[in-house]
Amino acid sequence: MKKRIFYIDRLKTLAIFLICFIHYVMLNPSCLDNFIDMFCFAGVSVFFMVNGALLLNSNYSEIKHFKKIVKLMIGFLFWEIVSLIYFTVLYGRNFRDFSFSDIISYLFGCIRWQLPTGHFWFVIALISIYILFPMIKIVYDIPGGGKKLLLQMVILIVLFEFIPNDIDRIQKYIMQKNPEYVAIEFSILNTYLPFGKYGYALVYFLLGGVLHFYIYEKNYKKDIVHKRIIAVSLILTGWIYDYVMKGITTGFDGENFTNLPNGYACCGTLLMAVGVYLLFILDQDRKESKAVSIISENTLGIYYTHCLFLAAISYRVYPLIEERGIVINFIKAIVVLFLSLCTTLLIKKIPFLKKVV
Repeated sequence: MKKRIFYIDRLKTLAIFLICFIHYVMLNPSCLDNFIDMFCFAGVSVFFMVNGALLLNSNYSEIKHFKKIVKLMIGFLFWEIVSLIYFTVLYGRNFRDFSFSDIISYLFGCIRWQLPTGHFWFVIALISIYILFPMIKIVYDIPGGGKKLLLQMVILIVLFEFIPNDIDRIQKYIMQKNPEYVAIEFSILNTYLPFGKYGYALVYFLLGGVLHFYIYEKNYKKDIVHKRIIAVSLILTGWIYDYVMKGITTGFDGENFTNLPNGYACCGTLLMAVGVYLLFILDQDRKESKAVSIISENTLGIYYTHCLFLAAISYRVYPLIEERGIVINFIKAIVVLFLSLCTTLLIKKIPFLKKVV
């Protein structure tokens, strides 16, 4: 039996809760509610970091890794089909509207038909990283300088994607205030990065692996108080930064909430995710409850199923509830997390379905 890594369990539990919190929100269109919601950008980012920590610091088996990719793709396609049928029925859509070629495009994540299945992008991004992983692992394991080479890759992606995206957000805001301002589109620089659509996900994946190696594997716990201060500072700086970027892009209040385009490739999200990860890894020795372990073991299944419950609740229950705000949205996230967990545990008891979660 593999030794449990308690900080990983806690991180995964926090991440999946934030994901349940961020989707189908029941918040007030206030600055405070919008600010609180921006913290949820750390959720998916931390998931990529956890995957990096576990994969990059484990022994690599080509056969096991290939089976992992196949299992992930089968699960992805299965839930794409389930979601297509479920949401089509829920929203009264006509199956005849979908041509065969459209269905194939949908199953591979190319089109969405305005169905609430956009959250599957995470699985697509994860598969793309898994495909690259054998080459990444070879570099990572080079004695002495492999990890430094990958950190150089991280810096390149930040320089060519994260920072240009933020500069363009600021320029668009300036153009709104001053129509005579002539903007230069810096985000085109990501054309020179050979990492595909989800290069920013690779940043989190690599950072998770490196942080786990140097702090957990090497047990580097000197100046732990100062590191915690740094972690909290990163979280607060990134959180405020994201909120400012969201504000100049789509407004500081209103009902668009976490509507920060390409928000995972934002410097604020990067700072916030690294801060959260560092804070948890520094508290690695504290054990957690059995509930946290169970949630951690089932996060993928919860991720696949949570929007099924959220959509139904939004469609049937939201109109009956007048109250909006952080408390009711928190309760919503807990309820959906519980329902999704129970569904996942039930599916795992079905022999021919347990592999899809």
